[in-house]
Amino acid sequence: MQCDLRAQLFKKLDTRRRLEQDRPTEERHPPGTGLSKKLFDRILEWKLRGQRGRTEQRRSSLTPQVVAVVTECAFSLHHPSRAELAGLRLRVLSSMPGIGTGVASAILALSFPDMYGVVDFRVWEVIFQERKTAFTPADYLTYLSELWRCAEHLNLEPQFVDFLTWMYWESRKGRLTTA
Repeated sequence: MQCDLRAQLFKKLDTRRRLEQDRPTEERHPPGTGLSKKLFDRILEWKLRGQRGRTEQRRSSLTPQVVAVVTECAFSLHHPSRAELAGLRLRVLSSMPGIGTGVASAILALSFPDMYGVVDFRVWEVIFQERKTAFTPADYLTYLSELWRCAEHLNLEPQFVDFLTWMYWESRKGRLTTA
């Protein structure tokens, strides 16, 4: 049973990492360059799943150039404080219409897996023992602080700790299958 769960965890992690790894090398973006509109849309689809339609109209003005320039700006920022840097990047990404803290956190986590995680109600509930469905930039920084602390303690990438936290929530709710 434990081996089945471990295999399932790695299969789900592999699916999550495919957003970056499955693309041809010429499509990949190193930090400091912006996202293509195609990759941006794939991230939206992954993060929002069936909820994408709710905010699609707000994002209708996002051209490929806007997405590339805004994401390049966010990715190219540097600051000696990782918390300040995270807040700056999050606010730049959230300046795009229809992009809130959750989606911005997904963009950051998939672009910088060694630095960030994706905030959502599942991981928040596991870490803070409270139900929350909307997140502010301050909430994300609170989440990151805990995520970084755990990642350092476990000597793992923050995104992997984030993923394991998400999987723990799923397993508690009986949503993981052993097939």
